[in-house]
Amino acid sequence: MTTKRLDWSQEQREHIKQEMRRRIQQALEFAKDLSAEDCRNEIRSRLFAIQKYCKSVGKTFIVLEERITCDQFELGGSREEPATLFRGPNENASVAICVTDRGSLLYRNDSPWQIYKQRELLTRTVADIHTSDLALCHIALLAELQIRSNLVVSIVLENGGMGESSSQLWGLLVANYCFEPRQWEPLEINLLKQLGTQVSIAIQQAELYQKAQTELLERQRTEKLLQSTQNQLQHLLACSPAIIYSCEPSGDFGATFVSDNVFNILGYAPQEFTSHSHFWLTHIHPDDGNRVLAELAQLPHREHFAYEYRFLHKNGYYRWMYDEFRLVKDPQGNPIEIVGCWQDISDRVACVQRDRK
Repeated sequence: MTTKRLDWSQEQREHIKQEMRRRIQQALEFAKDLSAEDCRNEIRSRLFAIQKYCKSVGKTFIVLEERITCDQFELGGSREEPATLFRGPNENASVAICVTDRGSLLYRNDSPWQIYKQRELLTRTVADIHTSDLALCHIALLAELQIRSNLVVSIVLENGGMGESSSQLWGLLVANYCFEPRQWEPLEINLLKQLGTQVSIAIQQAELYQKAQTELLERQRTEKLLQSTQNQLQHLLACSPAIIYSCEPSGDFGATFVSDNVFNILGYAPQEFTSHSHFWLTHIHPDDGNRVLAELAQLPHREHFAYEYRFLHKNGYYRWMYDEFRLVKDPQGNPIEIVGCWQDISDRVACVQRDRK
């Protein structure tokens, strides 16, 4: 199944491709529960409907229908197992749908065949290799291995997700008989099928376990990296001469975060700032409070501020602080928070005052 590329925009081409995929997926999901003949008719009808849709949007969608046997197109099985193949004009078309006469439904789209419904497609018994329809090279290989009769059962892995359910051929489970021709009993065939099912389950569980282990290791690596980054950030904040803080953009401008080094600089624990919304305002020197509030009244018109004021240290003495911050807004321009830093400039202010004297 192919589409002829016209002068469409990338967005238009992608939309049409998505619509075609959706319709093909619907056809597969609906047809997989039908009998072999009804399944074939349903796929044919829906593909013609897709062809009509493509024509309506100026695209070319060509579908060829041909009778094949299951040893063609890497379908597996023996030559006498017939099937109907729907594909594009190219024999090696990446997109194809196959309906076998036994009722199996397969789909390929730039990937190996996906088995949507399997009805004994890959279960094969060979009573005697010399009277079978196997290829001559295959017979020669089995004879060289002293194999006279064999039973082959497929190992199929189930894949599900996003509302889909499909199967993929993983391998084959083979039982060989070396001495003479052998008619395989139904009990033996069913036993090998059960073993194939158990092997399939074991493989899937192993793959899931491996995936879980990989995800766990990746999560542990990410958590370790995050912890290292947090430790480094914590170290930088603890050693920094500036106190990093964030606070509300209105009201009492209550602190929402204060770095741990505030204890070394002002004597307070960070929680003393964050647990009381009025803590910062009530510890500013009374002679500086009105000036600070007047500056903050300019918040709607400015985003960057810097000023100096005295702040009460835990020891009862006032320290000169340099406060610089920015107003953070959301995409709509509404204030979210204030982020800034405090620096103790008491020594610098004292030097300036001495020089003035």
